Amino acid sequence: DPNMFVALDESAVDNRTVQRTHRQSMLGTPCIQGTIFICGVRYSILPALTTEGIVTLNIFEGSVTKEHFLDFFREQIAPILNPYPG
Repeated sequence: DPNMFVALDESAVDNRTVQRTHRQSMLGTPCIQGTIFICGVRYSILPALTTEGIVTLNIFEGSVTKEHFLDFFREQIAPILNPYPG
């Protein structure tokens, strides 16, 4: 039954997310591209999704660590789960 599944994922965004890592140039000419390196603030999101949509999420500054993920699961996911077989 697909309604029994909860999908957890993580995503993040920072100032470097949209910067290209590869460039193109005309054949036989070197590719030269100057860029300014910005080490900005990183924001992470931990959502929980079901067939009904997003049931809970956590957005915070910084990267997702094991502790962030486990706290998210214990505090926001576990309380809304039903014991198998539901």
